[in-house]
This record gives sequence, structure tokens and C-alpha cells, in this order.
Amino acid sequence: MILWATEAIAEAMEMQGRTRAEVAEALGTSRPNVTQILSGSRDMTLRTLAALAQACGMRVDLKLEPLPQVAHAPEATGIDFDKLEVSRRRLGIEGDGERWPKQYDDPALSRLVLGLDDE
Repeated sequence: MILWATEAIAEAMEMQGRTRAEVAEALGTSRPNVTQILSGSRDMTLRTLAALAQACGMRVDLKLEPLPQVAHAPEATGIDFDKLEVSRRRLGIEGDGERWPKQYDDPALSRLVLGLDDE
């Protein structure tokens, strides 16, 4: 969601012909601060998002939508969910709400854990 928000702000800035320096001036902050927010190296709050949008002459429209229904059958998704659960337990990842450990932030390992590659 943060990526979508920063992309939307960058597009709004481009549409309005606004530079990061101009947005920073409108917000009463520094250009490096705006750069850090838009690059994702600084957390963006809803308040910051709203302020960035306003500085671009825009407003934020928040909408909640139901998640699409996902079939949990391996043949429908290509994911063996039983194998995924075994891999999650082996790696010490409990439940869907847990954060993915940084040491496992590797595409090849992710494919392995999701059961998309053979172990």
C-alpha cells in the first residue's frame, strides 16, 4: 500500500509539474525529507500522505474492498498449502500475522517456502 501511495504522489507531482523542493516548501520541510518519504526509507503516515497530496493539489480517497476469494487447492493456485505450513513451522514463522523474517527475504527461498520449487 505504501508503494501505491508513493507512486500516486509521484504521479500527482509529475502531473502538476511540482518538484520535490516545491512540495517540501509547501509542507514546511526539507527536500531530503520528501525524498526519504517517497523512496520508502522513512515511514509514511496517513497524515503525511494527505499533506503530500494537498501539496500537489489533490486529496486522498481511501477505499476498503473485500479480498478476492482464493482457492486453497494446489491445482488452483500452484501452491501446496500443506507444504507451505510445514516450511513455515520449520523456519519458525507462526501464523499469517507474523512478519516475514528479514533473513528470509530472498526470492529463491520464498519460492521454496511457498512450495513453488522443489526442496
